[in-house]
Amino acid sequence: MMKKYSAALTLLMTFSVIANEPLAITGFSVEEIETLDAKGKVIATVAVDTLPSTDIPVLERNDVLDLVKIKNSKGEVVWLDTYFVQLNKGKVVDLPCYKISETGAKDKRETGTMGFGGACENAN
Repeated sequence: MMKKYSAALTLLMTFSVIANEPLAITGFSVEEIETLDAKGKVIATVAVDTLPSTDIPVLERNDVLDLVKIKNSKGEVVWLDTYFVQLNKGKVVDLPCYKISETGAKDKRETGTMGFGGACENAN
């Protein structure tokens, strides 16, 4: 019985540590990336190799413009577009489930969704 409680406590502590992990860049989807200012204006295009190695801590996140602020290899603060970076924490977007319409009694019922994935299995 103690083993179960111990295992459950260890698992709970592991998940709480992961949840409190700071946001960081773990990789890039391009070989060259545009560095931006706080308003999203392009400052320069640089090779990803010139940026710090992976697990770059994110200093700030602008959700309106989808930008993240980091320090480059020279210690300068720059912003990057989140479209071109891989973050250790993803953004979760809840989409509504839409039922596929049926036109008549002769329709064959197909189980499927409008491309929103497994969360919509019960929509049809």
